Amino acid sequence: MDLAVVGAGRWGQNYLRVLGEMPGCRVKWCVDLDPRRLEVMGARHPTISFSSRLEDVLADTGVEAVVVATPPATHFPIALACLEHGKHVLVEKPCARTTGEILRLREAAASRQKVFMAGHIMEYNPALQWLKNYLQEGRLGNLLYLYLTRTGLGTVRQDVNVLWDLAVHDLTILRFLVGAEPEAISAQGACYLQPGVHDLVFVTLKFPGNVMAQIHATWLAPRKIRQVTVVGDRQMAIFDDVAGEDKIRVYDRGVNSLYEPGGAGEGGYAMVPRYGDIYLPAITVQEPLAGQCRHFLDCIREGKEPLTGWQDALWVIAALEAAQRSLESQGLCHTPTLAAPGPPDIRPAVLSPRSGAPGPASSPLASGWRQPQR
Repeated sequence: MDLAVVGAGRWGQNYLRVLGEMPGCRVKWCVDLDPRRLEVMGARHPTISFSSRLEDVLADTGVEAVVVATPPATHFPIALACLEHGKHVLVEKPCARTTGEILRLREAAASRQKVFMAGHIMEYNPALQWLKNYLQEGRLGNLLYLYLTRTGLGTVRQDVNVLWDLAVHDLTILRFLVGAEPEAISAQGACYLQPGVHDLVFVTLKFPGNVMAQIHATWLAPRKIRQVTVVGDRQMAIFDDVAGEDKIRVYDRGVNSLYEPGGAGEGGYAMVPRYGDIYLPAITVQEPLAGQCRHFLDCIREGKEPLTGWQDALWVIAALEAAQRSLESQGLCHTPTLAAPGPPDIRPAVLSPRSGAPGPASSPLASGWRQPQR
């Protein structure tokens, strides 16, 4: 199977490495707008054709699938063009700017019987998959709340804010672990480094059954942290993606209500902390990106719907839209909308001056990628 990778930045280079090691597929094309990068990557990968023209990929009928790893504002128009030219598509997150655009991608894929898959890499992390199974087995008890932290010093971006850059990862994790649609989302943040581009956000989500979740994401912190804390009424667990080993720790801890007898029948109940064992499960190590790419290829060969298909992408983009609206309204609660009232704007996007979220561009050339002609 011949593939193309559009975008040769950090993530594009990771895709080139992983796909290059997979049997049964070949990266035939790589597209990027940076001439110097094309020159350097061409020397590293002499068997791949490098180009600055997306049209070269679209015109090659031998290319069956395309991985889109370009700046976020260009994801939708490039993915749509590839689907319309009969290519299967794996597009990095966020896949689009609106739920309407996700539905356009779904329609384009379905009408041509092609795979549209979101690059929600955290759902292919073996440690998180273990945690989801543990949660579904009821070992943690009833789910109470989750707390997700994604902090570090940089990389500071100008094209999107930290909600669309970092917190999107944690929204994919919540979709994976909780599954239900949030009833309400509120977000607050600050623009400390650049006017109009939030570099700090706190996102609170309320799910059915009084399950709560909060996301803390920032580019401005002294230490890189990638943690998910899951609290049930029987046990608690922490996923630490930065840890070299023991990425999952399960704590047999909680608070019990115990009756304490008193004199003259004046006993009462007290909330008593319970401290039990800490369990470190042995989890098979596998690179999540390799698992994601393997799943993409399997879906193409077997004609099946991806784990992170259009419904996953729709959930995440709806949550991002609601959180962005809340940011812009000083933290007012919003409910995610999973359908678009009208046809979406399919022009490429640039930085929104007010919010730092992807917004419509003034012309198709604004983002540097031309909308290809059929």
